[in-house]
Amino acid sequence: MLTLILLRHAKSSWDDPSLDDFDRPLAPRGIKAATAMAHFLESEIAPPDTIVCSPAQRARETLALVLPALEGEMDISMDRALYDLATPGALFDHVRSIHPGARRLMLIGHNPLLEQIAAMLVGAGQAADRQAIATKYPTGALAEIDFKGSDWNKVEPGSGTLKQFIQPRNL
Repeated sequence: MLTLILLRHAKSSWDDPSLDDFDRPLAPRGIKAATAMAHFLESEIAPPDTIVCSPAQRARETLALVLPALEGEMDISMDRALYDLATPGALFDHVRSIHPGARRLMLIGHNPLLEQIAAMLVGAGQAADRQAIATKYPTGALAEIDFKGSDWNKVEPGSGTLKQFIQPRNL
């Protein structure tokens, strides 16, 4: 079985209008949400073996806050594609081509891509959670999607089962 964990970066700060979008840090509310998500990850989700994170400041800060909650060895990399690529298919193709051996893969990135990837891949799961993703994928939210098989290249649109969709406001 393969698992994809999609974690949208936590709420960023707009306090300094001189910063480029790429350089915006987390807001205090984002720090609180990422910390809550870390506690959830620690107790409720098996850790990933591979993490791919956007190098944008707010994504890296989100990773730094959740990483202590994840046990075990894992391959962690920063990938600008999580910030730059414009379509969910292109991003998913890119990620699975460079991490074919991952069994539990976590992506930490941005919307609209994470929401679009989840919508593209999920074909089954709790109706309420699927509707929540279709409605809004808020900052700090996490989707855990399972796939049958062991080859990312055989993952097709609609083949995933949404195991859970967690929003920071519900923690």
